[in-house]
Amino acid sequence: MASVDINSNNTIVTVTETGTETVTVNTQGPRGPEGPIGPPSSVYANFVHNHSRTATATETYLPWTDTIGNSSFTLSENNAWVAPYDCSLDTFSLVADTNISPSADTTLKVIVSKITDGQPVSGNITPIASSSLSWVGANMGISFTFSSSMFNATPNISKKDKILISYQFEDNISNGTSRFHVSSIWKQTITT
Repeated sequence: MASVDINSNNTIVTVTETGTETVTVNTQGPRGPEGPIGPPSSVYANFVHNHSRTATATETYLPWTDTIGNSSFTLSENNAWVAPYDCSLDTFSLVADTNISPSADTTLKVIVSKITDGQPVSGNITPIASSSLSWVGANMGISFTFSSSMFNATPNISKKDKILISYQFEDNISNGTSRFHVSSIWKQTITT
């Protein structure tokens, strides 16, 4: 004869057969040595911001998806992303692979901003953090990588904030349209 016992919060089922064997079934999902393993408290999300354009000293607002036409690099709704959770920028990488003057020395500035009121228009944008890296001709190649610790402030964004990422070269360094391979990695803190 078998008996089934369910504890008071309906999470553990104990099955006993003739008093000789006990099997515990976890109805909460995976268990670790300390108890049930719940959902992760944070995850990393990678965004691709690839695009083609002339590398000028004009601020470039990045798309949050791959390959958007040149006309969308100005301040617009096409360049905003709503944070589903509290997030912080972990890494930002940019590589240009065509039409970059190899002898040019320049500085690349990356800016993380928040839209503070409605539409992304001048006056509604608040910079959260920025960082700059120098590129000395061929010594650094044509790639830049920024980690969160390199920014002037921690690039944290709150849940439901609209985010913008932009970059600006100090000088015009293109000899025409350049392809930019860009990614950002965000640590998202999962909350319900």
